[in-house]
Amino acid sequence: MKGAICVLILSIINCCHGYNILVMMPFPLYSHTKSYLPLFIELAKRGHNITMVTQYPLKEHIPNFNEVVIEDSRKEIRGGLFDPRERKWFFLKVLGYRVFCKFSLDKVFESEGMKTFLNDRDSKFDMVITETFFCQEPFIALGHKYGAIQVSVQTINVFMGLSRLTGNPHNPAYVPFPAVPSSNHMNFWERSKSTLANLMDYLISQTQWIYLDYYMRKQFAAYPGFENLPPMMEMFKNVSLVLVDNHMAITYPRPYLPNIVEIGGLTIKGEEKLDEEWEKYLNESVDGVIYFSWGSHYKTGNMRPRELAAFMSAFGKLKQRVLMKADEDTLPGKPDNVRLAKWVPQASILGHPNVRAFVSHGGLHGVLEGTYHGVPIIGTPIFADQMSHIKFCEEAGYCIYIDLSTVTEGILLDAINSILTNSSYKENALKRSKIMKDRPLSIMDNAVYWLEYVLRHRGAHHLRSAAVELSWYQYLLLDVIVVWGAVFFVVVLLLRKSIKCICKARKSKSKKD
Repeated sequence: MKGAICVLILSIINCCHGYNILVMMPFPLYSHTKSYLPLFIELAKRGHNITMVTQYPLKEHIPNFNEVVIEDSRKEIRGGLFDPRERKWFFLKVLGYRVFCKFSLDKVFESEGMKTFLNDRDSKFDMVITETFFCQEPFIALGHKYGAIQVSVQTINVFMGLSRLTGNPHNPAYVPFPAVPSSNHMNFWERSKSTLANLMDYLISQTQWIYLDYYMRKQFAAYPGFENLPPMMEMFKNVSLVLVDNHMAITYPRPYLPNIVEIGGLTIKGEEKLDEEWEKYLNESVDGVIYFSWGSHYKTGNMRPRELAAFMSAFGKLKQRVLMKADEDTLPGKPDNVRLAKWVPQASILGHPNVRAFVSHGGLHGVLEGTYHGVPIIGTPIFADQMSHIKFCEEAGYCIYIDLSTVTEGILLDAINSILTNSSYKENALKRSKIMKDRPLSIMDNAVYWLEYVLRHRGAHHLRSAAVELSWYQYLLLDVIVVWGAVFFVVVLLLRKSIKCICKARKSKSKKD
């Protein structure tokens, strides 16, 4: 209670001195924008002036919230989006992903809206918020352009590359790679795989960053002071705060520096009232509802025929209703108990007591919302960090992991029936829900507090680790190990020679006697 009062007082004080904050989220990734949009709106409501560069304009005007809307490039980009399940080798998945990101970045910079914004020399900002992933790294230059505090937002867990740039500890022996389904208790081979995956991603990122540094200088070459623009990786070391869209309730424990803060769950507003249509549908589902969603990126129309047939056949054998988020008006083989909907108030639906299970691809928002409301999950991960999300939920006892490459009607029915009949899944889901809800401040208040904290303290340099100033061999203490190892070797060698000389002298003396 006292903490909430303190946050309220600080908010009132800050309303008297609102800061100018630039938010750069220009990529056509709705789930990423959705992750942090409630935070940016809240900052505007608390008196700060928000300017957001986006492809997703708000439906209604909000005071203090200005938008720079750039052209919608979703269709062009998605037309070239590869199916990540076709790429069997990890490094091909990573490279394919990087190619997709580079193509997306080109489309954003070619848009007229972005060109107009970058040519504006009158704007002033106190803080610049960017997503330092998905090839959006070049936007770090805006912090230098405006002489502003730099904040990074992450829509996945902190990976090795960002950990290295911020000085955050990152040990692959117990920190699983997001795209590899491993727990934090790994055997030798799992630790080997985790280490290799982290190193490959880091090395590919390093190579990519060389190009992106060139790209950054090419795109931001027009503002005064550009000639003093530091290397991109050096600017990352000066990031004041990293906000991570994750929550300790759905991830393994790991170390974080004080300027790295988890704020996963901003999109969850607690108990939200459903509209009459949805309320009626759920209340009438006396046997319960199975909710299916593969998120906003992967379309149900892209499901492989074998997968779609397995799901439709399995759903048709259930007495429960199935609510399926889909982009189509109908699907081949759809049974009568399946309802398709292009848009669903997911968090509110999951909060209804008649929802018995959640079939999810393991996207972060879905897992957060399902966990918050204590709904058991049937996980069908497709790519990236979805694997690790579902693996964690499975280990926590409220999820069943299904491999889409081998999915059948029987496998799906077994999983659904296990969730429905084994009470331990629901009990474990409720335990996780309780963990997620137990915190001293709301997620929103915590996020606002830290942003205003670094503003009040002009970047909060005291939170940064000196590890960012160390080279990789200094960070790993290799120079210390080599030098003192050499000293130890020399000392041992000298002792050995000395002992030999002494022994030899004694033998010579014995012979003379």
